[in-house]
Amino acid sequence: MRLKRETVLGVFVTLLSAMTFGTFAVWVEFAYLYLEPWELLSVQSLLASGLLLVLVRLKRIKVLSLPKTLLRELVLLGLVGSMLAATCFTWSVKFLPPAIVTILFYSYPAMVILGSFFWLKTPVNRYHWLAVALTFVGAYLSAGSLEDTSFSLLGIILALGAALCTAFYNLQGERVLSSVSPLTAMIVSQFASTLGFLVIAPPTYLWSGGLPLEGVLITLGATVTASLIPFFLLLKGISLIGAGPASVVSTFELPTVAVLSYLFLGHTLSLRQILGLLLVVIAIVVIHIGAGHLEQPSPKEKNFSPPSRN
Repeated sequence: MRLKRETVLGVFVTLLSAMTFGTFAVWVEFAYLYLEPWELLSVQSLLASGLLLVLVRLKRIKVLSLPKTLLRELVLLGLVGSMLAATCFTWSVKFLPPAIVTILFYSYPAMVILGSFFWLKTPVNRYHWLAVALTFVGAYLSAGSLEDTSFSLLGIILALGAALCTAFYNLQGERVLSSVSPLTAMIVSQFASTLGFLVIAPPTYLWSGGLPLEGVLITLGATVTASLIPFFLLLKGISLIGAGPASVVSTFELPTVAVLSYLFLGHTLSLRQILGLLLVVIAIVVIHIGAGHLEQPSPKEKNFSPPSRN
């Protein structure tokens, strides 16, 4: 059986998206040679908002014309799902190897399931609960035992905090996207995130001597190659193969980070941590299988389905 050209292209661009997303934690590690975490977060947020502002001007998007209730929802999305998630993830790389941070971060699909069940009252099945169990066992194996002093407990908490905030971003985004386009939601939430960073991490470097050029260039590289480009590629992949298959292909980010961390930073994973990585990948595949079973009607529904009018 030959695959359709759209399917092959969709898998290819989604793989590229996962690979470029996977470079972010490594970019952060290099940026720390020149910048402090708050400086990195501030510069990256300002660069991202500046690029999106150009897009707003070109497409003439009127974000302020949105209803006030919707604007509040989008601001909350930006402050928690974008600003707080970025803060936790970036700071966690200060305390943990990038590969471990990324494995722990990928616990967010399981958190989405829990949030969907307890908050949105969305039905889940045994596949979803199995995925939740696999995810947290994998996260535990990746982070090491509580007696392992080689890893920072604060780093683990921050990485899981980033996952929790990202899960909120997915759940809150599902609620607001019924009323606004994904592009508008991304723009408003990013602007809110940048305003939040201006408050908690004022860019004092703008009037106190500036920042090292190397740090700014590395941050620009991270913003373009590890944020904007992979996001575009992911959207393209979703349009070709669907969100479910794209989410499974995106797990290639996990081995990408592990390989890049070894090549550029000299970080290696133990057998226990590799097992944890594999469990997280399997959990995400199981989530996709579970979603497929939710969409299929039960045997009783199939037997008593109304006759076709054709």
